[in-house]
Amino acid sequence: MGILSFLDRSLLPRTAAAFLGIAFMLVAVASPAAARCLGSADPVVVRQEIEIGRDPVAAVDSIAKEISRTDPSNKARLAERYLVQSIALSMSGSSPAEAAEKARRAASGFAPGHPVNLMLRLGEFDGREDVAAKARLLSSVERDVRSLPAGSATKTCRGVDLAFYNTLVDNPRKAFAFGSQAYRNSAGDGKSPYRAAAASMLAYLVSIGHDFEYAQQLHSEALEAHLDLGMADLAANDLVLRGYTFLSDSQPHEALEDFAASAEQARSYGNQDAVDYALLGVC
Repeated sequence: MGILSFLDRSLLPRTAAAFLGIAFMLVAVASPAAARCLGSADPVVVRQEIEIGRDPVAAVDSIAKEISRTDPSNKARLAERYLVQSIALSMSGSSPAEAAEKARRAASGFAPGHPVNLMLRLGEFDGREDVAAKARLLSSVERDVRSLPAGSATKTCRGVDLAFYNTLVDNPRKAFAFGSQAYRNSAGDGKSPYRAAAASMLAYLVSIGHDFEYAQQLHSEALEAHLDLGMADLAANDLVLRGYTFLSDSQPHEALEDFAASAEQARSYGNQDAVDYALLGVC
């Protein structure tokens, strides 16, 4: 199935088919979920998340070195660094399973509502057998996410996760609620990877309601933050997403410019797969 088929489905009314079409496109082409974040208060982890957004393959090695220097008795710090390593592995096309399991072991003594365990619990989503089981998992996590400190990066990042996963269980109302809450929660973050992740997710959600102008504004906000932080990998992703929003809004010239710019960003750090994804839009 070609990319235009995905787009055609994304323009349907706000129905299960529309949201599942969007979710499939997230995996198949480019995705606000590609910018999954941890939301740590640890400046080392924040720096690592920015490095992942620049070049996830290179970040894998630098994070491994940082883990080797981490005090093994500091379980919270160790768990967070394994989690950020799992993000880097996933974004570089490798399995995050081993890193996630090491994070789980490090966090085994923490409460279920601990920020590390919230992310690990959401990581169980794909392993649940049916939609009802997945929905129950999300509901259990939602209660703990709501109790996180307002304005915290962790609350923003888990809100982005819940927005994404709720599209996969055909719950558009919750998806939009968590997406908009994450965006509001990040209002004080400025040009941060967390604000950018929330903007990108909300842009994708509002585009389903055909508010393309607002979606383009949000994608542009995410793009500006990623460019300012030197996060070329995620900037390439932003440009593809905004390009398809332009295409959906009957602005092919602007779309082509974004696809070409995305390919250039991807070439800047040698990601041929991302170049190919961008050039699909040109076709």
